[in-house]
Amino acid sequence: MDIGFALGWLCASAAAVGPVEGEGVYTLPEAHEAVHEEALHEEAPHEAEEEGGEAVVAGRAVGAMAFEAEGQEMLAGGGLAIEGSLGHHLAVEVAVSGTAGREVVEVPFEMLLVRPFHVGRAFEPYIGIGPTLILRSAREEAARTADDTEARLGGVAVLGAHVWASEHWGLLLEADGEITGPGHATVASEVITGVAARWH
Repeated sequence: MDIGFALGWLCASAAAVGPVEGEGVYTLPEAHEAVHEEALHEEAPHEAEEEGGEAVVAGRAVGAMAFEAEGQEMLAGGGLAIEGSLGHHLAVEVAVSGTAGREVVEVPFEMLLVRPFHVGRAFEPYIGIGPTLILRSAREEAARTADDTEARLGGVAVLGAHVWASEHWGLLLEADGEITGPGHATVASEVITGVAARWH
């Protein structure tokens, strides 16, 4: 058989058969577009999760050292903090604690604007700043004065991190510095640790 005739017959047969229906035959540009769309679909759940934000609730153990003109006082106690995401780069935190020392009992309320840094899924450091209100009272009723039972306003700055052991549970580590007034100005430093839980 003539070789030229055979080659011509094979080419004509292939053209007559055409693409098989349902096989998804693409030209090179179409194949590139299909792969790109598939990658976008795979990334979509992760992006939606970030846009949806997360909520964090933490039970906290607090150790504090307060410095005043009259001296210094060491306090210890516990509390609860609730944090809600305002987006990928900001969050707001509301916290309340109860601490007691040898002479005083304090109940601090804090509202912080927090800037988290998403270093990884297991480690998320953050910084924060905001106002604080401290209700303060002497432990012994006979020793209480008007100054000892007042509410003190001030500001607090925090540096901390969440260390996540799983998707929902982790450890809270935090160091705070606060100053309150008026009247008897108080400068205090706190070390806080606890268990944190989060929901996306």
